[in-house]
Amino acid sequence: AIESGAYLSVEGSKRPKAEVGSSKDGVYTYTATVHNMTGEAKSYTVDTTAMIETITVINGENFASNSNRDLTADEVTITYTGLTADNKITAPANGEATFSVKIELTAAGKQAYQDNFPNGSYVEGFTFLTAEDEDGISLSVPFLGFYGDWGALDLYDADPGSPVQQMLGTALVDLDNAGSGYFVGVNNTSQTYNESKMAYAPRRGNRQLSARISFLRNATDVQQTITDEKGNVVFDTGNLGWARKTYGAVTQMGIQYTAMLYTPGWHGQLMKDGVNDAGDWAPDSQWYTYTIKATPVGSNVPQTKEFKFYLDNTRPTVEDIQLYEEDGNVYLSCVVSDNFYVQRIRVIDSTQEYWHLAEADAFDQITETGAKTRVTMDVTELASELASDGKNPGRLGLLPEDVAY
Repeated sequence: AIESGAYLSVEGSKRPKAEVGSSKDGVYTYTATVHNMTGEAKSYTVDTTAMIETITVINGENFASNSNRDLTADEVTITYTGLTADNKITAPANGEATFSVKIELTAAGKQAYQDNFPNGSYVEGFTFLTAEDEDGISLSVPFLGFYGDWGALDLYDADPGSPVQQMLGTALVDLDNAGSGYFVGVNNTSQTYNESKMAYAPRRGNRQLSARISFLRNATDVQQTITDEKGNVVFDTGNLGWARKTYGAVTQMGIQYTAMLYTPGWHGQLMKDGVNDAGDWAPDSQWYTYTIKATPVGSNVPQTKEFKFYLDNTRPTVEDIQLYEEDGNVYLSCVVSDNFYVQRIRVIDSTQEYWHLAEADAFDQITETGAKTRVTMDVTELASELASDGKNPGRLGLLPEDVAY
């Protein structure tokens, strides 16, 4: 501005740039002012270029190439107010001149976005003010908008293992107080994820329920609550403020992703006088709802994601245990059940430190709560393996685990 003798400002912005917002109609406007700080009038020719991201086709798939191309005259219409017929503007000596720009995608322009960016994409570019004086210094205003509905774009990454999961996925986590744990709803042997089998057993002690949130966009006013079947709030983080979207950083260990994980989570007790986990244990054998609420940056409409989970402190049972030989092989058979759902059963050795066999697939197929499932495992080789490992082959244990683990 010192060398040029003039500078630009944009209405509604602290900086000389135009943030024109989101538009489902593809129409954007902004107003700029030339401030002349010299004793002579300054004239400029105004021109605007709007750009769209270039698409590169690799193996038949379209990819954004991190470069832009200019939208053609068939794809965008640009009009002005405050200029002469030949798109010139003059700021008087020590004075100002204001003009407005209207950028409007045509049907062909909208189609270019819809064909390549079904969720919308940026409309960006520059308005150039070319100085009329031979020795004059030209000015420019960058602008950025979005074609589509910015507020409608998903804020949360999908559930773990979902085919549309983009980064880490968003899930409930059952943690110990040191922060180690597992995803709620994921079978820890088969790795299958089932929303209908999400459960939590806080009375085991040293447990906390939280959410590992993978944001696809920056968010504000993040809040997490848990409510019972009647809608009563039993846990509330309050407003946690701003959170950054998930991103990956390349390290020697591979790509390391960031995510939001609020602790301390819910320890399973009711609120008392507005304080989390200050009351009695929450009622067992009921459904609860874990709600994440946040507002995408650039929008005033919050988005929520809910997980329903069952509070289950009842242990699974094992009955009708049989050890028998058939066709030269030895089998261990038993019936496993739970008031909700069984996750797996494991065979443990006499030290109770290591497990050697596990069955989970049979329980993944169960869709009825309280079901009894007979499991049979071939333990023919187990005795020799235990003996060679210095363990007592005559003492085995069965460890049933329900989905509340």
